[in-house]
Amino acid sequence: MKKLLLFTVLLLALTVANAYAVPVNFNADELYDWGRLYDYDSGTNTYTTTNSNPAAFGPDTPIGTTVPADTNFGGDGTEDTWGVGSISSITPNPPDGSYLFLHTPGSSEMTFMFYGFDDAILSSPNVVGETAIGTKFGHVSVYLDDTPNFDHGAAGTAGRTGLASYNTVTDGILVLDLVPVPNSLGFTMQNNFDFINNHGSGSMFLAVTGNGAWDALYNTNLYPFGSDFALSFTALNNGISPTIGNWIVRGDARAEGDIIPEPASMVLMGIGLLGFARRLRRRA
Repeated sequence: MKKLLLFTVLLLALTVANAYAVPVNFNADELYDWGRLYDYDSGTNTYTTTNSNPAAFGPDTPIGTTVPADTNFGGDGTEDTWGVGSISSITPNPPDGSYLFLHTPGSSEMTFMFYGFDDAILSSPNVVGETAIGTKFGHVSVYLDDTPNFDHGAAGTAGRTGLASYNTVTDGILVLDLVPVPNSLGFTMQNNFDFINNHGSGSMFLAVTGNGAWDALYNTNLYPFGSDFALSFTALNNGISPTIGNWIVRGDARAEGDIIPEPASMVLMGIGLLGFARRLRRRA
């Protein structure tokens, strides 16, 4: 609990001490993802879905649905990617050995949930078997919790309790509420994925919505397409022992952003954390 209060003081002190936006890195060492899988038919240049969403809240794409490769079919309005993860640290960019947040055993934790990404285009596989995927829509929510109870993905997809809720992930204070910003091609996320070996990588740009306690602090519009964060991730086959939950892949992620050291933003952040600090004092 003292670590969380120290983190709050450190973050506020950093914003006061600097007259301009401060670049930072968000480092996620855990990412667990359920994603749509496809079989590719080179004869017809089409993909056919091979799995269904185990925790769909709304319509789901039936197994056996066929979509054309290399054609922007615009998605079908169903969720094709969702998952959860945890943030290990927030550091200055470039790193200087200091931390704005550092998760250690028993300390406060930062977790996130992403959901609602809808596949809109799949390229035919390249020479190394990777498919370029463009998605539409999506949402990313980041939480700060003084009760470290994230189960490291062990609950798998069964931990999801709603469209935007997951046990041990969404039970803290919503500090960052983010939506992907479409790129020049109109896609909110682009990644390259090997459906044979279930691994790949991708990226997206994110903007704050204003609903998170820290949103005003990171509302810079400094990144491509007027976004506030540039996020990249890697995904590895979860079938390699030991398997965690029933996720398709697991991996890590890194986001670059900037803190705005403006008094107005600091006040808004203080309002968002005030109730949290009171809870800490009551529990101490």
